[in-house]
Amino acid sequence: MSVTSPVLETERLWLDPVVDDDAPAMLGIYADWRVMRLFGQDPFVDLEHARSCLDIQRDLQQSGIGLWWALRREKGGEMIGAVNLDGINRQWHNTGISYLLAESQRGQGLMGEALAVVLAWCFAGGLGCPIRRVQALVFAENLASRRVLEKLDFAFEGRRRDLMYWLGRYWDLDAFSLLNPLLERAADA
Repeated sequence: MSVTSPVLETERLWLDPVVDDDAPAMLGIYADWRVMRLFGQDPFVDLEHARSCLDIQRDLQQSGIGLWWALRREKGGEMIGAVNLDGINRQWHNTGISYLLAESQRGQGLMGEALAVVLAWCFAGGLGCPIRRVQALVFAENLASRRVLEKLDFAFEGRRRDLMYWLGRYWDLDAFSLLNPLLERAADA
């Protein structure tokens, strides 16, 4: 079941599907070591790397297990970050979420704003099924990302020790989840 990222808006952001024309801006974001060091991927090295990432995301979207939004300051503006729903599982009613933001855009509350609108869309049935749970894995050292999730009421579930091998060492990732508040109320009634 193919899925499409709808256009979503916040007070300061325009979220729409990542497209081929975003490859140069992607390269600028994903080639920045300050951005990628706590994302768990090697920085992009060239435009071809960005295009390859676009192809992978398109395949995930076609198979119905992934969605990817570009964050922009305005309609048609340059990509300044991204939000992904990854591992969408309609049978289990859950999905993972990941995100990143250009270094120059950090510290302004933009990611919390973007995640809030994506989560609201997801929990309101945007994926075509009830989503009960959204989960995120964050590097234990990534305090800014932890704060974003905590402000959105994600619950800390524990540390997954040595979950990832990258850059010649093992990394701990912290697990967070958010249950659909709309389904919570229905379950409590």
